[in-house]
Formats: sequence, structure tokens, C-alpha cells
Amino acid sequence: MASTGEVACFGSNKYEAYVKSLVSAGFVLPQKNKGILLRTGNTQQKDDFVEYAKKIEELGYPLYGTSGTVAHLREHGVKIDELSSPSEGDSTFPSVVDYLRTGKIEMMISIPKNLSPEETHNGFVIRRTAVDYNVPLLTDSMGAKIIY
Repeated sequence: MASTGEVACFGSNKYEAYVKSLVSAGFVLPQKNKGILLRTGNTQQKDDFVEYAKKIEELGYPLYGTSGTVAHLREHGVKIDELSSPSEGDSTFPSVVDYLRTGKIEMMISIPKNLSPEETHNGFVIRRTAVDYNVPLLTDSMGAKIIY
């Protein structure tokens, strides 16, 4: 578990216990008109997350993602808007960092794709910005799947 502290909670099932632990640690679900940023890892992880992305979309949340996640989820019928990664510089798409700073994104699911220097740099900058602007952050698909 990657965190600054851990919280244990009891519930009638693992889902209730997990959500209670998130809430007790200050985790807040985004407002319906605010977006969720998805960075869903490698191809296998993207495939595993399609069903959950559709569930999140059905709940009415605007979805945002970086290029790889957007291309994959669009192939599977998910409506998602593309944002540029920090390393993309002058892009025709809005910046993920700007969307985090301005409050357009109120939750982030960020699963590392690989350990390449570019991916490591982008992941760090995006996660650091989320933390700096108090945007709830999930870093594994299991946790995200339990919520939705």
C-alpha cells in the first residue's frame, strides 16, 4: 500500500469496509459535474478497466485521460476527453496539470504503464499535482474497481 498512513475499518463486506476506510482517511468522491482522470496502465490493465470506466461514465462523471488510455477506452465505446501529459509540451489538447490545478478534475485513477523515464516523469508530475491540489488519488485498479 502506498500511503502516508493506513486505516482499518470493518463492514458487512469488503466493499463497505474499503469505502469506510477511504472516507475515514478524508477521501471524497467528486461532484457529478467534475471530472475523473483515468490513466489505466498497460494494455492488460486497460482491458481489465473498460467495464469500470463504462460504469463511471453511466454515473454521469466526465472522464478525462491521456493519449493511450483515451485511445483504448474509445475503442470500447467509452466517452472520454483527451488531455496532454506534461512531457507533450505544445499539444492541441488541454493540459492534465492545468485541469488538476483549476479543479476540473476532482478524482484521479493513475496506474503506471511501465517504468520508462517518460512514463515515470509524467506519472510523478501528475500525481504530485493531484496531491498539491488535494485531488483524491487511487494508484491501483483494485481500489478503483471496489468503489465503482
